Amino acid sequence: MKENLLSNILFIILIIIFSTFFLYPVIDGIIISFTDWKGIIYHYNFVGLDNYIMIFNDERTSSSIITTIKYLFLLLPLSLGLGYIGASVIYRLRIFKSSVLFISFFPYIITPVVTCMLWNQLYYKFFTSIGEVLNIEFLKIKLRAATPT
Repeated sequence: MKENLLSNILFIILIIIFSTFFLYPVIDGIIISFTDWKGIIYHYNFVGLDNYIMIFNDERTSSSIITTIKYLFLLLPLSLGLGYIGASVIYRLRIFKSSVLFISFFPYIITPVVTCMLWNQLYYKFFTSIGEVLNIEFLKIKLRAATPT
């Protein structure tokens, strides 16, 4: 019974947060798109579909939509196809397969590793040094585990 109550409370909190930070801005943006609001003073007049008619009659908007469609139908299948061909070639390699995989995945692996090392230095050395100098107790605490895991 307590678990059910707790899960319902957490779900209600989730719905409130989702509504506040996602649904409200989306609905408000849709409503504002039908007005002549300039963005500073919250005074506006309802103009209906005039904003949308003006946007779709604009030459730059038409050019942007055409460019986006070109990228969608040309670049996306091309990049997916080349990726699939590259993966098939690497999968069929007999020699240097591990080296090729390492070289291709290294850029994706090194960034989070370096980020973790930097945060480790900040939490373990920098903040604790500031805590010692300024005599602030919560900054003196080492946030890393006491025993190696």
